Amino acid sequence: MRWQHVIGLMLVVLLITACESKKAEEFIEQENTIKDAKQLVENSMKEQGLDVTAGKVQYDNIGKSTDTSRLVVIYETEHEPIYNGRAFLHVDKEASPRRILGIDHLGLGHTEGLISIGDVLMEHIAKNAYQFTVPIVEDVMQEIPELDWEENEKINLNHVQWQEEKLPELLKLYGEDKLEKLNEEESAQWFEEFKVDSEGKKVELQLNLHYSGEMSNDVFEEILQNFANVEGLWSGSLFVRVKAEQFDASEEPVYNKLSNGKGSSVFIGIINKEK
Repeated sequence: MRWQHVIGLMLVVLLITACESKKAEEFIEQENTIKDAKQLVENSMKEQGLDVTAGKVQYDNIGKSTDTSRLVVIYETEHEPIYNGRAFLHVDKEASPRRILGIDHLGLGHTEGLISIGDVLMEHIAKNAYQFTVPIVEDVMQEIPELDWEENEKINLNHVQWQEEKLPELLKLYGEDKLEKLNEEESAQWFEEFKVDSEGKKVELQLNLHYSGEMSNDVFEEILQNFANVEGLWSGSLFVRVKAEQFDASEEPVYNKLSNGKGSSVFIGIINKEK
């Protein structure tokens, strides 16, 4: 009769699990739960000097499982540049009825695999600080009529590192909307104030370009050489990415080689202009 006892225990476990799941589902669907979660996040962010609009409220997901002990609140800042974040709240599962215990964290740092708000703000500052490179690049592009910008964001800066202990100062500037309309001089000032000079990867300027024609290794090398010859563009590593409408499939891929050894329409080259 042992097997009957085992089956009975299994049924009890299944019933308890189903009951807990139902309670968790009812809790997250309650209007008060959603309202309180949003309000808690918005008030907590206001204490940080930031105005946000809280959106979707859901349980935390870990892989394929759902953690009903934590709520996730999606939010969007009301400052420029806009930051889309996720705040995490603790839930008291043992209470009857269930209730929100408080904030776990607001998702502002390097946690839960999130992009730090500091990274977003520093990227914004860096792009503004180096806007002077755009007309220089466009002068080079005039020599090669087939070249154009691929994206609205004309330049990107990679490997921007900053002093994370200065996040409160950075958030203060952000909350006071002092980062919204920065000129190049102000951006350069803040960039120097918060950046870290690392011995590892140096800041890299990335250009994302489009080529309206057939690209070959020789043509791409000509483009790279044109940028290498320009004075005053960049004094470090210059990452050039060109997406072509077509490419010469008859030649051995060099700058457009995929992991499988085949060629592609995306050509990538790096120029070291560091003196």
